[in-house]
Amino acid sequence: MKHRKGRLGGHDTGRRLPGRRSRCKRDDWCRTTSASRQIWRELATSLRSMDKLAREADEATEMLRGLTVRVVRRHRPSELLIEFDDGTRLLVDAQGALELSITGGADG
Repeated sequence: MKHRKGRLGGHDTGRRLPGRRSRCKRDDWCRTTSASRQIWRELATSLRSMDKLAREADEATEMLRGLTVRVVRRHRPSELLIEFDDGTRLLVDAQGALELSITGGADG
């Protein structure tokens, strides 16, 4: 911590340089506020992502509700194919991000 030398014989009077402490507090507050904002942004992004994944899971559940599995196949180590009695196929690909694909069926 810097001190200003007093006029009395060159001894330290114990006074701080003007503005130094308040600037440090302000900088600390800015860093804390910036970090807090970043955390909230990441949390919001994560929650939106989780909400999107939940909606996709709900849609898949509705599409596959009541279907009977005919066969499960593995073509590659990262893939799983499930075929249902009505011709619907669910492909799960785990290479990179997990991907779901539902095709075929009575409607398509």
